Amino acid sequence: MSPHRLRIMLQTWLPGLRKRAKRASKQDGGHAHTAHHTATARRECKLGRLGISSKNGRRYYAVQVDVPIFSFAIALLIAAWSILSIGFLIASLVPTARFAQPVGAAILYPMLALSGLFVPLQSLPPALRVVARVLPLTYAVSLLQGIWKGEAWSAHIGDVAALLVVFAVCTALSAKVFRWE
Repeated sequence: MSPHRLRIMLQTWLPGLRKRAKRASKQDGGHAHTAHHTATARRECKLGRLGISSKNGRRYYAVQVDVPIFSFAIALLIAAWSILSIGFLIASLVPTARFAQPVGAAILYPMLALSGLFVPLQSLPPALRVVARVLPLTYAVSLLQGIWKGEAWSAHIGDVAALLVVFAVCTALSAKVFRWE
């Protein structure tokens, strides 16, 4: 199917979905199944817009990205588990959720600033580079950037080991300190 034909088909299809969503919300006085139909129609409308956007993006900005999706997904899971374990530790140490939010922010934002995500680690002063090497998000950024570029896992064994140590320590500490109240 040609891009022009696809665009015309989607342009005629999307208004029909919008009408169906409006009609479904007006019928039956707002019963539960009507809300489901409305949500489904809106979701289909958004997916149609996403399809048009991605099709135009590929057409006008032809970029070949060769990312090892499976390896990146595994690296993302390792990084996420490690950072989430810090959140579990915070949640088990602080008394209330209201207090946990600023504590988490006070830990997360400096980690973001010093992780090498926004500013390269080489441009940081030597004292901040030492601090950055202690933070787990630095290893997560290094692992994810390396895998995204197609580097081998063997080049990031230290990053994976650091993230697994953070996960193990924080999970063990949070399991030991957590109390039901």
